Amino acid sequence: QFNDGKVLATASVFHIEKSDVMEGSGYESMGSFNTGKNQVQGIELGLTGNITDKLSGQIGLTLMKSKVLDSATPANIGKTLSNFADNTASAQLKYHFNDKFELGGAAKYESVRYAGLPDTAASFDATTGEYRQPVPEYWVFDTFANYRFNKNLDMRFNINNLFNEDYYLAGYRSGS
Repeated sequence: QFNDGKVLATASVFHIEKSDVMEGSGYESMGSFNTGKNQVQGIELGLTGNITDKLSGQIGLTLMKSKVLDSATPANIGKTLSNFADNTASAQLKYHFNDKFELGGAAKYESVRYAGLPDTAASFDATTGEYRQPVPEYWVFDTFANYRFNKNLDMRFNINNLFNEDYYLAGYRSGS
């Protein structure tokens, strides 16, 4: 904590392994198995608090690396997970005009990811050595207003995706 306890900084380092992941060997007629194993390692940084008496904010950044550790499809081992953004960031500012009215905005970023089947490796082209079917990185911006009528009743008005941008959260491919 700093700024007389008004601001809190956090950091986290993590290593997560998931086993018995349902997958298939090309998803042929033999079906699926619980043979997959994957891992995510990363760091998360955060800052939240009161910048002034009327302005508060929070910001976060996460940097990660994912990979398939075990698979019924040996070519998937060591590859990144499908639909997994390695980098994400978010920020929010809120201005307190008075005890009743607040106005704020938020931004969110997610880095590029690659399409594929859930919980397994992203589509990969062995001849070029590159991942296929990228899902583009994106930024999205939101705004909100909050009005407090009394201690039991608030009203909040949100505008999500303020600039009406198209963005995609994931991409999937068929077994073939």
